[in-house]
Amino acid sequence: MFASCLKDDEEETVYSDDAAIISFTLSDLKRSLTTTAKNGSDSVYQVKVTGSSYKMYIDQIRHLIYNVDSLPYGTDVSKVLCTVSSKNSGLIVIQNINSDTLKYYNSSDSIDFTQPRKFIAYSVDGSSHQEYEVRLNVHYERNDQFVWNSADISLPDGIQGMKALPCNGRVYVFASDGSQTNVYYCEEDSHDGWKQAEPAFSTSLPDYSYQNVVECNQHFYTYANGRILKSDDGSTWVETSKATLLRLVAASNNSLYALSHAGMLVSSADEGATWNVEALDESPSLLPIQDISYCCLPSRVNDATEYIVLAGNRTLTNYFNDRYAMVWSKVAEYSEGSRNDSWMYISACDVDSVALPRLSNLTLASYNGNMIALGGSGIGACDRAAFSQLYYSQDGGVYWRNDKNYKLPKDFEGQDAFALTVDSKGRIWIITGKKVWKGYYPDAVWEKSQKSFTE
Repeated sequence: MFASCLKDDEEETVYSDDAAIISFTLSDLKRSLTTTAKNGSDSVYQVKVTGSSYKMYIDQIRHLIYNVDSLPYGTDVSKVLCTVSSKNSGLIVIQNINSDTLKYYNSSDSIDFTQPRKFIAYSVDGSSHQEYEVRLNVHYERNDQFVWNSADISLPDGIQGMKALPCNGRVYVFASDGSQTNVYYCEEDSHDGWKQAEPAFSTSLPDYSYQNVVECNQHFYTYANGRILKSDDGSTWVETSKATLLRLVAASNNSLYALSHAGMLVSSADEGATWNVEALDESPSLLPIQDISYCCLPSRVNDATEYIVLAGNRTLTNYFNDRYAMVWSKVAEYSEGSRNDSWMYISACDVDSVALPRLSNLTLASYNGNMIALGGSGIGACDRAAFSQLYYSQDGGVYWRNDKNYKLPKDFEGQDAFALTVDSKGRIWIITGKKVWKGYYPDAVWEKSQKSFTE
């Protein structure tokens, strides 16, 4: 055998046939914002958006490149600089926005991303290529500003009272026309297209039934003609028990709460079959009798625990000088061995700026882990104007403030018959017989995309 130490002078260079975009980074962008001067005039100014903070995700399976976290509202994406890298530094071209013409990618040339753009990455040897659709997602509404959307609603004339509650992905309105209670509903992701639920029994719901409607575990309960009725769609109602009550007033995930004819607060954990008198830390004469509303909040610290707030007014005949609503609260625990705490009366602090006023048609709703309230004109010694504000409480109903972040719709015209509720996605609904408003912070209800995966 012979070996040679001579070198081969002919060396062949092999170029890769891999084609892919492997990184995509945005440069800084401009965002236009509007500010309002004291005289009411608007002016526009610009701020910088750090593009590199918005990571571009590259989907090599579907050949998509996009930002999961949308750029802020008002960001200009018509002239964008970006840094794009390809496998083995292969060639990258961009298709013209209005034709099939291609041009070389250059990091110093701005690109119009007002609509999706096609990028093409070529392999170094030119034998293969991959096409990508690049999208820049921009919020179409401000995520840091509370917004209201509205739609017309055509409920029959003559509505004398109404109540709204969310259930199973819908918002329901129980409205009395003075002779019976009718039920209307709308999908909660919309706010128009309302339909009427037709009760699936011959006898209609009495006119006062809307006042008795409560929600428990995705079911409605109401009290009508000495019966506790249950429904999950507002149409089909079944009798769960017979009872002698003044009215239903609240519900948790475990119990129904009612006022008895003896003026006591009672509860039932078996859909109204049996009722037990609730313990109160103050006289039952302080319990509300009219304009009653409630909300039920899960505990922030304990499992199987809820915080229930009940509010309303006493009668004008017997308590004309009341200035504030009667507010009660209870911590309800359901774990084994837990105790049944008393209802606590939240005494008004005699400060108009923080006490919950004595308002007609007072309505509460849980919102963002706290509570909001709305009502009509003041009753008795309360001279508060009707629908003057949304009242916001962060401490379980002790203090009620006017939070500047939550303003009533500018075109809201209060009526005697209205309803307030909050749907499962945290959007506030205000409903009258002719119009409905839905308000929210956009970033609180936007769907969050999955960014990480674990096998």
